[in-house]
Amino acid sequence: MEIIIGKNAGFCYGVERAVNGAQEILKSTNEKVFCLGEIVHNPEVVRSLETQGLILVNRIEDASHRAIVRAHGISKSVYDYAKEHQIELLDYTCPNVLKIHEIVMEYASKGFFIILFGSASHPETLATKSFARRKLFCARKAGRNRYSTEVFSKLFMQQAFNGGANNL
Repeated sequence: MEIIIGKNAGFCYGVERAVNGAQEILKSTNEKVFCLGEIVHNPEVVRSLETQGLILVNRIEDASHRAIVRAHGISKSVYDYAKEHQIELLDYTCPNVLKIHEIVMEYASKGFFIILFGSASHPETLATKSFARRKLFCARKAGRNRYSTEVFSKLFMQQAFNGGANNL
């Protein structure tokens, strides 16, 4: 059997940037290096970085003076906590994810209500949601839970009747 690897196989540039950045930091210091969650969704890569000294933590409170931000990003409250507690964040959030955060902040501040399609518990979704000022609804992946136009129109009619989308 012949196996042909596509010319675009491998990491996207956001993931590659995060992994390379973590490797460089680990090579350049003898200090503890924490990462807020798994840097990418690849157990082999995560294990490799752990063997190089990366320490995974799920909460910013468990990191000391410096922590890597994974490719999926982190919530606004984590940035705030790190600043307040003088924890240096080495931010390897994918630039595309950061752009989404900017767009969400911009439109939420203008009063728009945002519908985000994805997994509600995924780190990237949780981070994005935190920048929306509670003006975001997360619809699950279409394959698992289809939201029709009818469902959305009922949702918004109900919210308009009950005082607006901020009640979600």
